[in-house]
Amino acid sequence: MLAGAGATSLLQKVNHIGQSIEQTLGFAQELSTDADGDVARWLECVLQALRKAELDCAEAQFCARELRAASPSPETIQPRLL
Repeated sequence: MLAGAGATSLLQKVNHIGQSIEQTLGFAQELSTDADGDVARWLECVLQALRKAELDCAEAQFCARELRAASPSPETIQPRLL
């Protein structure tokens, strides 16, 4: 029964991470419009890492949703061992 609640909590946390990555990526893109020289070079590295994190987070969200779907709900009656 705890697995279902834990899976839901995990999904919420992963969704929050995804939102944070999305906001941070937008902020970094705004910064990159005015950047030049070394700043532009390092910002491109940051943008690449954030894009990769965005893809990884999307995969984590999918897996967390599948985990939640596979977990028994708290209302499910669990069989007892005899």
